[in-house]
Amino acid sequence: MRRRRLSIISLLAFTALNTAAYGQVSSVVLPFMEIDHSPVTSALAGASLIRSCDGSDVSASYQMWKPSTTSYFSAAADVAIGKCLRVKADAIYGSSPAIQLISAPGEDARSFTPSDMMFGAGMSYLFKERYSVALKVKYASSRIEETNTLGTVAADLLFKTGFGGFSVAAGAVNLGPKAGGCAIASAAALAVSYDNGSDAIHRIRPEIDGKYYFCGVPAVSAGLDYCFKNIVSVRAGYHFGGLIANHASVGLGFNIRGFHLDASWLVSKSTLGNTLCFGMGYSF
Repeated sequence: MRRRRLSIISLLAFTALNTAAYGQVSSVVLPFMEIDHSPVTSALAGASLIRSCDGSDVSASYQMWKPSTTSYFSAAADVAIGKCLRVKADAIYGSSPAIQLISAPGEDARSFTPSDMMFGAGMSYLFKERYSVALKVKYASSRIEETNTLGTVAADLLFKTGFGGFSVAAGAVNLGPKAGGCAIASAAALAVSYDNGSDAIHRIRPEIDGKYYFCGVPAVSAGLDYCFKNIVSVRAGYHFGGLIANHASVGLGFNIRGFHLDASWLVSKSTLGNTLCFGMGYSF
C-alpha cells in the first residue's frame, strides 16, 4: 500500500510539472516524444517533417525546456550513403528537478528525479529521383518513480515526393503500443515545403506541417528558414494545437566551412516560454 501511495504521489507531481507546457497530458503519456530537441527544428516550431541536411551531418545540443524545470541533452547523426540512401540515429536524455516523496513517520525524507530517454535509428531511400520513403524506429521512456518507468517502442513512417522545389510528405509518427495502459503521441502527418536550392545566395525554406493525433487533437506548425550564402541563417515559426503548448519560435545559425552553431528561443505565455536550445555540429 505504501509503495502504491508513493507511486501515485510521484505520478501526480510529475504531471503537475508538465501540465503548463503540454496539452492533453491526462490522455497521452510520454508527450516529450513530440519535443524538438534540435535548435534548428525547434526554431521552426517543429515544422521539420520534410527538412533534411544537404549532405551528412553530426550534431549535439543542450535544451533548457521550460527553464529551470527540465534539461535535455541530445546527439544526432545523419549520414548519406551514395545518392539514394540515408541512415540516421539519435539519442536524447532529459532530467527534471528532484521531487520529494512522503515517507512514513520516523523514516528519512526520500526523493527521486524524473527523467526521459529516447533512442532512435532509421533510414530513408530515394527512388526514381523524386520519391522517397523514410522509416525510423525508437524507444522512449520516462522514469516517474524510483521503481516505475513508462516505456514503449514506436515508429515513424513517411512517404515523400518533390517537384520544382516543392516537396510533400504524408505518413504517421509515433506509431506504437500503449505505455502503462495509456496512449502515446501517435498521429497522422502531412507536410508541404519549398526550397529554392542550396546554391541560392538567398536560400528560403518555408514548411507547414499538420498532424492529427489519434487522441482526437489536431496541430499545425509553420516555419521559415532564410539563409544568406550558406553562412548565416535566420529562422522563425509558430506552433498551434496538439500536445505541446501554443508558442512562437525564433533562431539563428552560423556555418563556417561545415562547422555550424545554432540557437533557438521559444516564446509562450505558458511555462514553455523562454525555452532555450543551443547546439553545434559538422556537415560534410
